[in-house]
Amino acid sequence: MEEEKKEEEKNGLEVRFLILGLMLVLILDFLLPVEKPVKSLAQGWYHPVVKLAQEKETRIKHRIIKIEGRASWYGLKFHGRTMANGEIFNKNAFTMATNLPKELLALNTKVRIINPANKRSVLTRVTDRGPWALKVENGIVKALYNERGHLTPHHERKFDLSEGLAQYLGFKKEGVGNVIIEFLVPADS
Repeated sequence: MEEEKKEEEKNGLEVRFLILGLMLVLILDFLLPVEKPVKSLAQGWYHPVVKLAQEKETRIKHRIIKIEGRASWYGLKFHGRTMANGEIFNKNAFTMATNLPKELLALNTKVRIINPANKRSVLTRVTDRGPWALKVENGIVKALYNERGHLTPHHERKFDLSEGLAQYLGFKKEGVGNVIIEFLVPADS
């Protein structure tokens, strides 16, 4: 009998804590509203910004940029090395490099990358620069530089994906694949 009473008290206490937790979540959700981006087909994406006190609500207008291109992947050879943004490369993380101009696609830009062959997509970040054109001289692979001393972008591929990202998107075995990337830019740029 006493064990049953203790069990009932324990269950009652657990239920009370569960109810209090749910109430706290509901109260915080009510006090701290988060608005999601709203898509307007005619005018692009709007991100509502909630201002506290009596300030007016403002909206930031964006447009979506889509770029199609070939992507390759890189992995173990670069695992543990420093990337262009200063982070350490992890071949299993979902990161990417691009040789597009930094004015178009800056480091740390968040992008959606889509494999049109299987419709898989994922959000990732641009953390590095590449792929670059290479040449082989006497069995040694060397990077190609232009007349200004800059690395020459690869003429076919625009993106290098981490090994884990290529595996997820489904073209690790092939080594290269077609992808579409999408990212937001301010509408006035």
